[in-house]
Amino acid sequence: MNNIFLTGEVCIGKTTLLNKVLNLLKIKLNKDLSLGGFYYFRTVNKENSKVTKKFYIVSRINGQRYKILEDVFIDNVNNVTTYKENFNTYSKELLENFNSCDLIALDEIGFAEANASDFVSNLNYVLDSNKIVFGIIKKYDCDFLDIIKSRDDVLIIDVTTKNRNQLEDNICQLIFNMF
Repeated sequence: MNNIFLTGEVCIGKTTLLNKVLNLLKIKLNKDLSLGGFYYFRTVNKENSKVTKKFYIVSRINGQRYKILEDVFIDNVNNVTTYKENFNTYSKELLENFNSCDLIALDEIGFAEANASDFVSNLNYVLDSNKIVFGIIKKYDCDFLDIIKSRDDVLIIDVTTKNRNQLEDNICQLIFNMF
């Protein structure tokens, strides 16, 4: 099993835990890890009754940002736009670079990717490989996420307020043993 995903409620500390494990792993391996994958970044702009949230995935290889979602909230009405072509474009980079990385770190896999067919296909290719994948998967039920969560080669770790401070060493050791 070489695919490990954290899941849990919003703002429970999944990203913090992922980053702590990656930093501890660098120390344990006594080297800089070459990371592939992505993390997400969001901006919020408020103007009177209009709130615009833009979500991006950012490549860990080159820092390139890809806008994946825009949520505009005006007068109690939400208008969400998903940019599936940007998921697909990024996924080509993921596939091109994953062999040259020590580990693929994905923060986070959510439901918005479900209709980006190239992204889904390329993600499955990476998950099917022998590459170590450590990431976060949204705690949400939909076919796309449920299929990933139910794979035999995926370990899902539910992060809670009770366990989040005890998981770091165990997850780090688990991944360390994969190298």
